[in-house]
Amino acid sequence: MLHENAARNRFLLGAIRWDSWVGNLSGPCVSCLNEESMLSPAKWHYRLPFYGKVIASDVALARFDNQAVMDAEIQSAAGALDYWAFFEEEPNTPKFTALKLYLASALSHKVGFTVVCGPGCLNGIGVQQQLAYFRHLSYVLLPDGRPLVYIFLRLLHDDDHLPAIARQLRAVLGNLTSLSISQGTGAPYYVAMHPDPKVAAHISTMAGLNSLSTYSWRPVATVGENVTIRYPYSRLTAAVESRWDEYAAVVNGTGIGVVPCAMTGWDGRPRQERPDINPAFKTAYHDSYVNGSPNAVARHVMQAARWCQRHPRLAPGNAVLIYAWNEFSEGGHLCPRLSDGDDRLRAIREVRSTSAFDEI
Repeated sequence: MLHENAARNRFLLGAIRWDSWVGNLSGPCVSCLNEESMLSPAKWHYRLPFYGKVIASDVALARFDNQAVMDAEIQSAAGALDYWAFFEEEPNTPKFTALKLYLASALSHKVGFTVVCGPGCLNGIGVQQQLAYFRHLSYVLLPDGRPLVYIFLRLLHDDDHLPAIARQLRAVLGNLTSLSISQGTGAPYYVAMHPDPKVAAHISTMAGLNSLSTYSWRPVATVGENVTIRYPYSRLTAAVESRWDEYAAVVNGTGIGVVPCAMTGWDGRPRQERPDINPAFKTAYHDSYVNGSPNAVARHVMQAARWCQRHPRLAPGNAVLIYAWNEFSEGGHLCPRLSDGDDRLRAIREVRSTSAFDEI
């Protein structure tokens, strides 16, 4: 599907979903309960999504576990976003709940969807699942009709193992492409997600991917593990917007494109306080950014759209990806929250109107 806003403003605006907000629905999910517990201290209650509940001063629940919540999210995103990028999960597991509810919704036509796949999710039954997604009327298509697919490669390194991994990935994607063409849904447009543009370009060249992007990115400050630094949101957006040009530089003349990733924020202090969950949290989140205003977030997102317009050869799909819809504990969100509602979505919706977009 091509959302009417995308047709008017000539770009596709999507947001990454991290759907760990289901508690222990359908079985134990330690990471899901951990996400909830990180927002339980009273000082983090303002980050709870609109479906969250404060049970006590240091106890909170955030359970995305019914159709009404999904339908409310679709209604809130409609007109602001063209698609969600669901992180691929095994069917019938807790983290698959959000995509399952989305696919069951009578409102799914209002916001399209795609998936973020790891290299291993496109084998066996995963291929058939992906082909079924392509056939869904709400699966997001580029203007040329190609289905958009994100490939999560963040954990790969540019080392001696990369060529073998790239060969395997090329074979897997080649198989999916052939099957998609055979069923009439065309050749997918594959986007490599990696925070290092050089590594992303290397993988894409070897494996035959079409474009580069990333799940998230921010400039990392080198400080001691007991030091916490907070920067203004403007510093984050300026660095990210320069990063788009770095991705462009490594693919210039190769025929590989770029899907710019816009950052709604980065503030993992709830995680940094919980090394009992993951010892790496202590140092991974020592730098954070002050919460950006709705207008500042909307301007940054629209700058990504403008970047696509200025670089038509590098952005043939005119697609933009946003970190994130619901990374509440890590500091990236568009989803309405108990504290501030849908203010960011309203700001984006406003600037997506023709007159406001022209003024950016």
